[in-house]
Amino acid sequence: MQYSNTTSQFEAMLLVLFLIPVIIFLILWILVSVWIGKQAKNRGMDNPTIWVLIAMLFPIAGWIVFAFLMPSGLSVPCDICGKKKLETLLKCPHCGYPSKLGETIQQKN
Repeated sequence: MQYSNTTSQFEAMLLVLFLIPVIIFLILWILVSVWIGKQAKNRGMDNPTIWVLIAMLFPIAGWIVFAFLMPSGLSVPCDICGKKKLETLLKCPHCGYPSKLGETIQQKN
């Protein structure tokens, strides 16, 4: 049985219309998971890799849980490495340099 040219064009169009949203979702899924890993690192959360895995294994639920559990505050550049860190952290999660807040607390003790 031969298919007509219009049938094969219709099937190709359906395939493209199905694949485009799937590809967009996969790209967004990866981008949001990477963003969550960076945010977890910048905010000094323990083991950002686990957050990335949670976000990838449970996309929407993982993103919502991370949004509720991530520490809030301003992200500021580190004085030494220049990478973003949470303002209230005692040391930079990237280079380990103590922040001004951390130095003040250590001087009081």
